[in-house]
Amino acid sequence: MNMDVVAYLDSFPTGYEDRACLIDIPTEKVKFYTLSLEDLVIAKLCTTRGKQDVVDIDSESVIKDIDWERLESLANLLRNNKISGIDNFDYNYKEYKDKHRS
Repeated sequence: MNMDVVAYLDSFPTGYEDRACLIDIPTEKVKFYTLSLEDLVIAKLCTTRGKQDVVDIDSESVIKDIDWERLESLANLLRNNKISGIDNFDYNYKEYKDKHRS
């Protein structure tokens, strides 16, 4: 388990644990989860958008599968958390929506 994520918890909207998705891996004792696609996109938009972050969330498969209403709801939830980098997030989010939302 990568514990580095603790440093970035402010990048995830409240309740992200409840939106985690079970990964279908044949195991007997351990269940594996991942964050929802929308939570991952929000977290990437909270960063300074390094090259890999852009590649990750600009991929055709992400754009095709994103639930834009859920993404907007999570963006508003994040704004209510009053994170320190909210201006950076708002700029990245608007740019992302303008580029990909049809």
